[in-house]
Amino acid sequence: PHCTPITCSRALAATAAAVACSAVAAAVAVPGDLVFWGGSRFDAAEFRASFAAVEFGRHFIGIRADGKVVCAGRETGGNLEVPPSLGPVTAVAAGIAQSFAIRADGMLVGWGGDWDGDGSNDGYPIPPDLGPVQRISAGSWHVAAIRTDGTVRCWGDDFLGQSSVPADLGPCVRVSAGDSPSIWVSETRMIDLGHTLAIRQADRLVRGWGSDIFGQRTPPTALGPCVEIDAGYAHSIAIRQDGTVRC
Repeated sequence: PHCTPITCSRALAATAAAVACSAVAAAVAVPGDLVFWGGSRFDAAEFRASFAAVEFGRHFIGIRADGKVVCAGRETGGNLEVPPSLGPVTAVAAGIAQSFAIRADGMLVGWGGDWDGDGSNDGYPIPPDLGPVQRISAGSWHVAAIRTDGTVRCWGDDFLGQSSVPADLGPCVRVSAGDSPSIWVSETRMIDLGHTLAIRQADRLVRGWGSDIFGQRTPPTALGPCVEIDAGYAHSIAIRQDGTVRC
């Protein structure tokens, strides 16, 4: 009951599990320690340290309490190779085969991205005109960021409009790119059935765009203002202002 949950920027279900820490409190020695349960474990010595933030996609990326960024898990096209000159960062994001970090100056750095493993590094590069950002979220095949002025920018796969930010969206305080189902449309082309969510700054209401095959981009009518969102695998999760969770 006295442990402090680490900050998770992806998968609110994982965050909820971390908050319910009384069940694993005996395993937590220091607030911020990383605790694993289930089938996946990282036993490298560098993970036996307190973390300031963690994120899981198809791989793990975290900011340790000493400021070091570490990656582990499924290697695809260099996504685990943290640039040695990265420097201090404020946030991280883990996509399917690419890693991102926001530097202290607000500039976004990415590494990895060889989606098909052929060595051509054909991932979705960071737009050169992106500018400083305050938040970043990486989905299966697209990325969403909130710039320092609150505007949302998306790039990557846009088959169902998941990267096409609505013109009337306005400034936002949260954004989440979905880790969603993908299908092959040809022998060499895979498209994402992804969606994107954002919480608007003006009214804290959730707005979604992209795939809606399972209703994942359309918020419930009575959802109301929210403080956190997560665009999951063909579903969505939100924490409302009163602390209750809706899926």
